[in-house]
Amino acid sequence: MDILTYISLFATALLFGGMVFFAAFMTPLIFAKLDGDVRGQFLRDVFPWYYLTVLCLGAIAALAVISWRPVDGAILAGVAGVAVVVRQVLLPIINRARDGRDSGDAEAAKRFSRLHRLSVWINLSQMLAVAIVLARFLQP
Repeated sequence: MDILTYISLFATALLFGGMVFFAAFMTPLIFAKLDGDVRGQFLRDVFPWYYLTVLCLGAIAALAVISWRPVDGAILAGVAGVAVVVRQVLLPIINRARDGRDSGDAEAAKRFSRLHRLSVWINLSQMLAVAIVLARFLQP
């Protein structure tokens, strides 16, 4: 194995592990231990950093693997690209909808629910894509 293989494998494993840890452990813990207002603000502050981490690790893994596994590189680049869109476009829209919901706007509450569900599906899709790339490292 050359250095690019190690870099790609390590970055992909960190990416997958971080995503699973955040979804399976941190988020439930945040909901169990923090009160509503604190929880909401904490998640609002954390998610941009989460998606920045997904972007950086995805980009590093993609750049390291693309020359010898172009499909895997494209998948990881796609994960990184989607992270940019979620971070820069979707999160601010979700936050505005949440603010509206919290001020009693029923339409905003519906919009928040739909957008939140969309963000969860996007994140699960990204995790699945990264898991597939990680599993493909086991193939010659």
